[in-house]
Amino acid sequence: MMAAPAAPAEGPCAEDMWGFMAKKIGPHKLGPRPRKMNAEYIGLISDVIVSLSACYDNKNNLTVTPSCLNILQTALKFYYVVPSAERFRDFTLIENLCSGQRLNYAFDFMHFDTGQLSQVVYLHNLQFKQTVPPNSISDWQDSSCAGPISAFLQLITDLEIWLHDSDDPLGILGDVQQIRRPLDHNKEASDTTQDGANDAETQNNPLQSQYNPSWGIIINKTDAYLVDRANLQLYNTPQKRPLSEFHRVMPLLVIYLRKNNLMESIACVALNALKISASL
Repeated sequence: MMAAPAAPAEGPCAEDMWGFMAKKIGPHKLGPRPRKMNAEYIGLISDVIVSLSACYDNKNNLTVTPSCLNILQTALKFYYVVPSAERFRDFTLIENLCSGQRLNYAFDFMHFDTGQLSQVVYLHNLQFKQTVPPNSISDWQDSSCAGPISAFLQLITDLEIWLHDSDDPLGILGDVQQIRRPLDHNKEASDTTQDGANDAETQNNPLQSQYNPSWGIIINKTDAYLVDRANLQLYNTPQKRPLSEFHRVMPLLVIYLRKNNLMESIACVALNALKISASL
């Protein structure tokens, strides 16, 4: 006599999951509950609950789960804006920049060096052609990190891109200003002589207030590296996609969010963006 199959365990309903999440995050951040929640939205709510749980949501946790990746990708998918195309072009130039080329250009064209990387790249590679900026996340190329990083920096604007041939890309020397043209050396020297500058001048200086000095990201032709400049730690991307639906650079971006307590903010962006898109 065969035993009857056990009935599948019922999970919490969508209303209960929404109530639990709203209590944890705050209803003022999520807005009103959508009238209808499809499977994609319920799945995102479940991912948010898991990612913001006590065992995952802490700075020391480097475990990147599919839930974290789905939250970030959903936020980027619906927050993808046109201004990231300009950043994409800049990152494409950085990926095609070889060590020593900026230094060579600075010596030969010192009075014409404005810090524009296109001048350097085209001088050393006349056949270089710019890649067409992606219109959506489906256009991201596996061989390039420019697509997801340019989109990510539309949300997180304080993460600075450090050139791999700059003076201190890893933060070992404690530099807070990146030299991208010869004139920047003069600015750095004048800043060190003004130790008595007031706070207003410091706040108005974009070189000191625009970026997070403790973190940076390095891009080159083959890889991208997340740099914890404060603790001298380096994180690199896996050579292959950990999951087929997510770009291989996404785990680095999740680590940055974790380390800077930004997962909740990105989760709110993803939830509200998906809610708005579903109502259109």
